[in-house]
Amino acid sequence: MMDRRERKRPAAQPGSRRRTAALLLGSAVLLAAALSARPVPHEVVVQFGDDVSAREAANALASLGATVLWVNRSEGVWAVRMPDPGEAWRLYDRGAERVTDAKSYSST
Repeated sequence: MMDRRERKRPAAQPGSRRRTAALLLGSAVLLAAALSARPVPHEVVVQFGDDVSAREAANALASLGATVLWVNRSEGVWAVRMPDPGEAWRLYDRGAERVTDAKSYSST
């Protein structure tokens, strides 16, 4: 019977390490591409008109999957996180007077 220490490790096939490295690198590139293709949440500030109630505004935002981050006291200005920033324009149909990127928002 052969002792474990006496067993020889099988020789690696020529170039097998290179193939393994290439396979791992290719997998990492595919994973990175898949992750970068996901939509990135986007923070938006929405100003609704005076004729839009807080409930109507909340329903409009919820219909687009927005997550409320902040609301001013008069409930006319809402900071939200949109799952798809390309859909924010739809808020104009629901009573929004101004929809802008949170980074560029100014109340003037």
